[in-house]
Amino acid sequence: MENTKIIERSHQRGVFYAVLAALSMSVMALFVKLASPHTTNAMTIMFRFGVSFLYIISVLGYHYCRGKKFPLKAHKISLQLGRGVLAVATMLLFYYSLRYISLVDGTVLVMTNPLFIPLLGVFFLGQKLSWKILSFVIVGFLGVLLILRPGVELFNVYSLYALAAGLTGALVIVQLKLIGKHDDPQTTMLYYFTIAFIFSALLSIRYWVTPDMHTIFLLLMVGVTGTIYQAFLIRASWHTSAIAVGSSLYMAVIFSGIIDWLVWHDVPSLVSVIGMLLVFLSSYFVLRSGKSK
Repeated sequence: MENTKIIERSHQRGVFYAVLAALSMSVMALFVKLASPHTTNAMTIMFRFGVSFLYIISVLGYHYCRGKKFPLKAHKISLQLGRGVLAVATMLLFYYSLRYISLVDGTVLVMTNPLFIPLLGVFFLGQKLSWKILSFVIVGFLGVLLILRPGVELFNVYSLYALAAGLTGALVIVQLKLIGKHDDPQTTMLYYFTIAFIFSALLSIRYWVTPDMHTIFLLLMVGVTGTIYQAFLIRASWHTSAIAVGSSLYMAVIFSGIIDWLVWHDVPSLVSVIGMLLVFLSSYFVLRSGKSK
């Protein structure tokens, strides 16, 4: 009985951290959108990963000095490099889409990665795709079509960038699955933030726009809230299952909708809301059905 209570408390704590991660993600997207007219996507990503890089170096350096050592050499540097580059590509697509579409649309589209993962698992991990999961994936993409067609036009091309970010984000997760077979999680975090920061910094040289103090503040807030998101996400994963974390993260859609309403007085159409519900429900059932994998 006591063990059951401990597990329940741990689960509740994990869900709480996941909701805080969702809130942090929405606030980060807000600062990205506010900064976008004054800077480039490459510089935004450089600040995003720069703050996280300094944070992870400080944390791991502290633990390393206290004797909690971890391997500094990656088993396959190519996988680590690929994950870092894909992460930058995901943010480039997502941040670019936020220049032209609402926070709530961008958030729900970039969080379609659970729908892509089963399809990618067939090609990269040799997993079998059941008809049950395939049916959930199809329903999810029907929801995506409703989101992509909220008005008269057939497709909003900028929404497709956010959807593409969902695909590359799924590739990042598949890469992490492959990396996890060989490398320590702390080693992976160190390589991830280092590679992503260096790559985005090199990219920002090509697209450099000297920022004023207001823009620097917005960019730093992107980095700070993005790092807070990462920290809460890790803590949530410690306390509860991936299904609970993944499902709770969809609170970001609600938070983004509230921010859209408060800042830009933008309210999603009924068609878009139905699409978001289909994406959420199908993603939840995909996560639940594939929990053993």
